[in-house]
Amino acid sequence: MPKKNIPLTVRKIETIKATEKSQTCFDGDGLFLYIPEKKYTNGKPLPASKLWRFKYTFQGKGFLMSFGAYPAMGLHDAREKRQEARNLLANGINPHTAKQQQQADEERSHAVQGNTFEKVAMEWYSTAKSQWSDGHAVTIMSRLKRDVFPPLGKRLISEITAADILATLRLVEARQAFESAHRIKTIIGQVFTFAIVSSIPDVNLLYFRGQCEKSYLQSKGDMRHDTDRQRESQEVQQRVQG
Repeated sequence: MPKKNIPLTVRKIETIKATEKSQTCFDGDGLFLYIPEKKYTNGKPLPASKLWRFKYTFQGKGFLMSFGAYPAMGLHDAREKRQEARNLLANGINPHTAKQQQQADEERSHAVQGNTFEKVAMEWYSTAKSQWSDGHAVTIMSRLKRDVFPPLGKRLISEITAADILATLRLVEARQAFESAHRIKTIIGQVFTFAIVSSIPDVNLLYFRGQCEKSYLQSKGDMRHDTDRQRESQEVQQRVQG
């Protein structure tokens, strides 16, 4: 009969000492504690490393996962990790692949959260200003600080929409600075282009360009129609009064 594993206890784990050979202490259902061979520094033995491992088979192939080190990862927590992995296996999911995907998602989320429009714009500015005259660099920074950063700077660049860009441009046009609004739209587009080239996650340049241009031009057209209607109304009033 195969030897039955006796589950680990905290007491047993605490008493395990490193030896000249590596050790494997099984808890059951694929979970075990791996203790590497004894290591020394300046002739003195180092404390034993106690590492949680989970061994399993998926689609006929063996896998080995790390659950961390004891005591940072306690016995109860290691068993919960094992159960989570077994639940994934029961649903036809490879725990190793799921862990890699989770790590990738966390890294992506962290990267996205750090990419505010202001941060990306300043990186673009630092890269591009070497190609500009000093005067042009001052003008670009002035436009960013005065007109772009207040409404957009703290926003994640991946969450900024065409409507947000349009609202920013309208604030500039409200003071009759129409040429500045056009220049600022170009600056924002260049920042988005830089974000794409820099592989910043979730930034859709085609969406930005297409939707922003469409919204901006449509809005300009509406403004022109409003102006034409106002002029026609004034002309009619003048004819009636004349």
